Amino acid sequence: MDQLCTYCQKAIHLKQPRVQCYDCPSSRSVVLCLECFSCGVEAGNHRSSHDYQIYTESSLQIFPSRFNWTQHEIENLLEAVETLSFGKWSDIASEVGSKSAKECLDFYTLFFINGNIGRASFHKHTTSLRSKDHTGEQNATTSSSSSATTSSSSSSLVDMPVQDQQELGYMALRDDFDHEYDNTAENDLVSMEMGADDDDVDIAFKLFKVSSYRCRLTEREKRKKISKEHEIMVAATSAGTKKMIAARKKLVKEERDLKDRMRLFARMHKHTDHENLTHNLIKLQRLKVKVRDAQNYRRNGLTKIIG
Repeated sequence: MDQLCTYCQKAIHLKQPRVQCYDCPSSRSVVLCLECFSCGVEAGNHRSSHDYQIYTESSLQIFPSRFNWTQHEIENLLEAVETLSFGKWSDIASEVGSKSAKECLDFYTLFFINGNIGRASFHKHTTSLRSKDHTGEQNATTSSSSSATTSSSSSSLVDMPVQDQQELGYMALRDDFDHEYDNTAENDLVSMEMGADDDDVDIAFKLFKVSSYRCRLTEREKRKKISKEHEIMVAATSAGTKKMIAARKKLVKEERDLKDRMRLFARMHKHTDHENLTHNLIKLQRLKVKVRDAQNYRRNGLTKIIG
């Protein structure tokens, strides 16, 4: 759709360059044609000294035309990936506006990861600019620590089938969820800026918001760690839920209640330790029932049970 010049009211075709003021409010956006801009026209609160940006639909074909991606759509795609992070393709498609999530994923993967741009940006082999001592115990210590770090980082990832990952919205390579705990924690910092004219109260308030945000991130990571250590992520899938329901059906009501009460202490134990503790408590409860039954039998004169 063509736009109208704010000053002369002439139609500006989409393929023609147009100038938009950066200082005027978005509610009263000032768009000028090149003729009015070159004359330095001023309208309302707009002044010729205001900052501006030139918009145009470039006729340069960056990628093959069969993909049917305009320059504006490509710019929106790159900005959305940078802002929303790689992997949130539904949100990215909403920002692009005219493409589906699959189209965004395929196009970005084809040209910006597997294409020439990706090959020029990502290197398989990186070399350190700092010289290293490859002799003596220091090298052995460094190599062992680096291998330990690599193994620990790889072991922290949850090994799940792709179908289960998609069901939970879990991105294994990033070790993140599409919807995290306290997912709106970042909203408090989106519009916050540190300015040179901030007084002590402003600085203290902003530092408090940052500190609060870090506490919320710590709680998020703690819950994520617990969910992995106690296999909650696996249990949350459809297959895991069915398995858990089948296991609970084998327990009587008192044993299920005991297991639910012990769930409060799960974050204080490792998964295996907590499962062993719960299993032993259930076993103890069963033994108490058997002892109580045996005492009742003895009081009633039964001293021997056959069969």
